[in-house]
Amino acid sequence: MAQSATRTIEDYLQLPYRMEVVWYGDSWGATFPELPGLVAGAETWEKLPAVIEDAKRAWFESVLERGDPITEPRDPLDFSFSGKLRLRLPKSLHEGAARAAELEEVSLNTFIVTAVAKELGRRSA
Repeated sequence: MAQSATRTIEDYLQLPYRMEVVWYGDSWGATFPELPGLVAGAETWEKLPAVIEDAKRAWFESVLERGDPITEPRDPLDFSFSGKLRLRLPKSLHEGAARAAELEEVSLNTFIVTAVAKELGRRSA
């Protein structure tokens, strides 16, 4: 859903946007999947909330000044995914995946699901 014309920066700061926090070995980083380009980082966990607040405020201010839309946060209880996905691939990629599935003696669907699961697991590690 696009932004409401009457929302202020303070309104947006109160909305429950999803935040992903990661330790990078020497600092904490926070990203907001629904707010592209919004990133905050701090050397300590204690400093992170203030840095996040400043980054969010600056991000919302910048987007509102440009007049760009701001996505509303997604309802975390909205699991409206059907589990079905139509996917178009270049012919060569389709062929390569089909051949790999054949070598593994699994269906193409199972091969693709496994590949996606492996990638998501790699990213969360």
